[in-house]
Amino acid sequence: MRAIEALTIRECDIDFSGIDFADSTDRNNPARIYLRKEYSKTRTDRYTFISNEAARYLHEWIEWKYRDRHLEDKRLINRIRSKNDLVFSKVSSNTRIRENTQGLYNKVLIESQKVLQLAGLTSRKSDRVYKRRKVTFHSFSRFVKTTIANQTRNSDYS
Repeated sequence: MRAIEALTIRECDIDFSGIDFADSTDRNNPARIYLRKEYSKTRTDRYTFISNEAARYLHEWIEWKYRDRHLEDKRLINRIRSKNDLVFSKVSSNTRIRENTQGLYNKVLIESQKVLQLAGLTSRKSDRVYKRRKVTFHSFSRFVKTTIANQTRNSDYS
């Protein structure tokens, strides 16, 4: 999935029904995520599947996000859980989602540039007027697809 598609996932878009969170070796029923057409490049909605390991971490993230914060500090306010809230946002579903996702994408982009800088991967292409970075979301996505395709010998799976 593309970065913006991942950032627009709501809790109601995730189907954890086949996951046994107690059994870390269960690989039979992967979690299914619905990707909405208004945020996809091709403007078509679709489903994608994530590994059980990724599903467990995603479930843990959601549970941590809506944890009882009063246990940590009585002054903290608990988040109100809504199935329409974006999974990777702190903003509630009352706000306009389109504006919120653009802000999320920009934050992720800035944070990824910080990580690249810490890793020493700040080199840029010099063959164009715009000196773009050599490592981008798209180049990382291509690398992951190629690696998975080579490991599984199946480009459809990757």
